[in-house]
Amino acid sequence: MARARLLLTTFAVAAALTLTACGGGDPAPAETPTTPLPPPPAAAPGADCPEDAAGAQPVHFGPGETLGGLVYGTGDKALVLTHQSDGTLCQWAPYAKTWAEQGYRVLVFDFSRRSSSQNSTVDTATAAAEALKYVRSTGATGVTMIGASMGATAALVAASAAQPPVTAVISLSAPTYYDGSDALKAVANLTAPVLYAAADGDAQYAQNVEKLMAATPAATKKSVIIGGSYHGVDFIDPKNADVGKIRDAVADFLAAQMPA
Repeated sequence: MARARLLLTTFAVAAALTLTACGGGDPAPAETPTTPLPPPPAAAPGADCPEDAAGAQPVHFGPGETLGGLVYGTGDKALVLTHQSDGTLCQWAPYAKTWAEQGYRVLVFDFSRRSSSQNSTVDTATAAAEALKYVRSTGATGVTMIGASMGATAALVAASAAQPPVTAVISLSAPTYYDGSDALKAVANLTAPVLYAAADGDAQYAQNVEKLMAATPAATKKSVIIGGSYHGVDFIDPKNADVGKIRDAVADFLAAQMPA
């Protein structure tokens, strides 16, 4: 009986040692912390339209210099051009070259998460305000903001909050609200001369012009509405013969409010 108890005790000790061996040993190595991968490099400003970008100065500005753009010309009077949701700075590049030839300095830039601004996260109105800040920091004595569609909403919001006020604003097919920016609310503070334009066959944009006009206290405010369904930068394209009324209105307004 004593022998049986001894054998059982021996087996119990052996089993305990076996379990200890299975569950013990050297501790597992600690996981090495991983370093987050850097964001992919943004494209060079104008990489998508090299011919139109030729001769322009690439620039970066805004938080972390993550907004990319091109500057055409060297004039003291600056134009800031803000693009539509379906494009990049390349939408405006051909017209930027033309205005630069007339004596203006012109900044076109990509909104956040697009092309040369791929790593920027600021909203459109903030980006437009940063563009305005940039041209002023580089010596512009007057600034007119010209926006198309989404870019027009951003330009209106940025211009309405700008101190000192911008010289003028031109809004082509602006939504009253976009990307968290409420242009209809913002223009209640807009005192700079402004031109609103749209086509009456382009969704609600002609009605937007009427609403924005009514909400704007600026002493100098004009509106132009034409037939058809043209939108935004379409009004500047010389290939569109039917938009001459707005194209001429833009040229006349710019010449009157901020000649080069």
